[in-house]
Parts: sequence; structure tokens; C-alpha cells
Amino acid sequence: MAEQETQAKDAPPSEMFADAVCDGGTPVADCELCGRTHYVSSGYCMEQGELADLEWKHQQEPEKYIPSDCDSISIGHIDGRQVVYGCPCNKLSRYEKFIWRHRFLIAKYLKRRSEEMMAEAESEVENARTIPEGLLLDPLKPNHKRKFEL
Repeated sequence: MAEQETQAKDAPPSEMFADAVCDGGTPVADCELCGRTHYVSSGYCMEQGELADLEWKHQQEPEKYIPSDCDSISIGHIDGRQVVYGCPCNKLSRYEKFIWRHRFLIAKYLKRRSEEMMAEAESEVENARTIPEGLLLDPLKPNHKRKFEL
């Protein structure tokens, strides 16, 4: 019961955030943030008997098995877990709130990390320039033979 009360307090994530996270679709999907199963009520692209099984489960547990009149259940992944766009648990909003609350720290980290990675990449480019020309293969010439001139 406490879990359901917590779920009710979460506002939905912004459409912008949900769109950024959710980039796929499927006829049946579990929201791994809350355990609900969402499914297309048309049975589109389902195995034989799968829709009947889900409808039966929905009759038994209407809060856990949620039909949708969409053609596909929109899904994405965050923190290693599958999420469903529009799931009533709204737990995706917790990630959005965390990211937004810590946006300056995250931006600072991303800037420093990117600068470090760029420096490493530039170092690799410089190392590649020291490779003798004779050791490089020309991909446009399939029978190109290596020259070993050091």
C-alpha cells in the first residue's frame, strides 16, 4: 500500500524527457520501474493466444495489466531498466528531477570528461602520424603490398 501511495505522489515526467528516453516500441512491455505490464489491445503483432492471456490477467489485476489502444507500446531504458512511456507509476519523473536538480554538476562533469577524451583522441592522432608511410595499407587498393621501410 505504501508503494501505491508513493506512486500517486509522482507527477508525470515531461514529454520532452519521456521522448528522449523512449525510443522503441513493442506490442507488450513491462515497466521495470513498477512491474506493470502494458499491451496493445488490438493484439497486433502478438503470438496466438497472447492477447487472450493478457486480457484474462487484466480482468484479475486491472492495475497491473494495462491495455492500450495504441499500435505500439513506447519503451526506453534508463538506469539499466526498461520504462514504458505514459506508465501511471510516473517513476521516470524521478530521473528527470534528479538530472535537472544536478544539471550544473552533470554539465561540469560532461565538459571535463569530454575535454579529457578529446585530449586522448588528439594524442592518438599524433601517435598515428608517427607510423611510417610504408606500414599503412591503402584500402582502395585490394592487392596493395606493404612496404617495410623503417
